Amino acid sequence: MDRDQAVIPVMSLWSGSPSSGSPSSGSPSSHDRLMTVRQRRSRRRPQQGVALVTVLVVLMILSILTVQMVQHTVHEYDRLRSRRHQLQCDWLVRSAVKMTRERLNDSVDYQGERWVAMVDEDKGLSGDVTIAVERVELRNQEIGVVAIYPRDAKRAVRIEKRFAVDLGPNLEGER
Repeated sequence: MDRDQAVIPVMSLWSGSPSSGSPSSGSPSSHDRLMTVRQRRSRRRPQQGVALVTVLVVLMILSILTVQMVQHTVHEYDRLRSRRHQLQCDWLVRSAVKMTRERLNDSVDYQGERWVAMVDEDKGLSGDVTIAVERVELRNQEIGVVAIYPRDAKRAVRIEKRFAVDLGPNLEGER
């Protein structure tokens, strides 16, 4: 017999008997075993796909949560840094006001000044303070203080404060 003419008995999937009409030996043929293995694999593939999709969804959710936590942490850090700069700038203004009052008590001719305060030497952060004194009346002067902290930063805090100072009756005769 030629190779092309060989008849190979094939089990019918529905009847369990060979389709070529030859008697069944009772044991499954290699083709039947192959079909059974393929059927098992085809049943597993959807389950494996579901597991893969589940893992990907869980990883995606964890990634989104991680990104949200990092964004929240960065936002809170920026907010706290801004608050710290605001407080430091406020302290610079208070210092300037106190210094201005002392200078005005020493000399009524004090016109103001500008100074740089090194606040954090380790980080190189400094504040810029400008004091301007205007005479409103003989005994009264108006003081303007501008403080900027940190001095050379994109997000520097700027506080301006204006107030009046009464020099008192004893300074009237000195001028």
